[in-house]
Amino acid sequence: MTNRTGVIVIEGTAADCPCQDSFAQVVGRVAGRVWGAEHILSAHVVGPGASLAARVGELATREVDRIVILPAALHPDGHLLHCAQTTLRECRSLYPNVSLHLEEPRPGHSSFEDNLVERIWPMFAAERDQPPTGPEIEQRSHAIIDRRLARCAWPDAATRSVVRRVIHANADFSFAESLRIHPEAVSRGVAALRAGSPVICDVQMVRQGITKCGPQALCAIREPAVAELAKANGTTRSAAAMEHFRDRLDGAVVAVGNAPTALWKLIAMAHEENGPRPALVVGMPVGFVGALESKLALTRSDLCYITNVSPRGGSPAAAAVMNALGLLASSSE
Repeated sequence: MTNRTGVIVIEGTAADCPCQDSFAQVVGRVAGRVWGAEHILSAHVVGPGASLAARVGELATREVDRIVILPAALHPDGHLLHCAQTTLRECRSLYPNVSLHLEEPRPGHSSFEDNLVERIWPMFAAERDQPPTGPEIEQRSHAIIDRRLARCAWPDAATRSVVRRVIHANADFSFAESLRIHPEAVSRGVAALRAGSPVICDVQMVRQGITKCGPQALCAIREPAVAELAKANGTTRSAAAMEHFRDRLDGAVVAVGNAPTALWKLIAMAHEENGPRPALVVGMPVGFVGALESKLALTRSDLCYITNVSPRGGSPAAAAVMNALGLLASSSE
């Protein structure tokens, strides 16, 4: 399908692009990261460089019928917007068949370049052809992620595959920055899975989300004995479930995707004299109370871990890590 939308990212002041690369280089990378977008250009409203009017004319010759002008600035710049509006009034008389729309600046929580990608991405949603099969959807998703992670350095391809699957499962690129992976985490996790070690999960959602590790995933949160233990100890059932599996934790892989209390309990048990020592702890609990704190405690412990230093997380994130490890374990050694 031919894309009928064009985007022109306009620059106001030099401070709008807080990086060493030129503004045109940044916009060029953004264009390469937006799947299905063919017409993304940069322009200068004032000063040297390609003018906004020239860029509108260039896109008009490509037979687009809608052009969105996107200020790169994250905050309103009255002079920039006034100059752009003046130019667009002139362009509307020259190209009456092209719809010209000036977006308002919008602050974001991502990096400068990522913010542009996130703002442009929805503009092309209606024009993207839809892949017919699940494998093709996954293939395209991984290609999008790989483009966006092109400048990120990971120690090896296996670690990168874990990061990519977590991002894919959550459609959240913040994990690329917040993930913390112990240097031996991937190798230990893969070795444990190949050896048939159990995968101990804090909740059923994690267990059900793990589809690449065979029948090794276990969860005891619904066991009557766990409910009784939680009541007797005055704790959560997730924490009680870790205690329930005490005799099976040595050499196991533990996946926590929901309950910070389960992760706290596991860390405390491991630090007891002769306490259980899992081969790997995937600690991805989610929430505003205790989740980040428990994950920081995990990184400061002597356990082997994959976690993220953020309140974000959840069962999809923990299951994604396990599925990535499962795929690595099932591949040829």
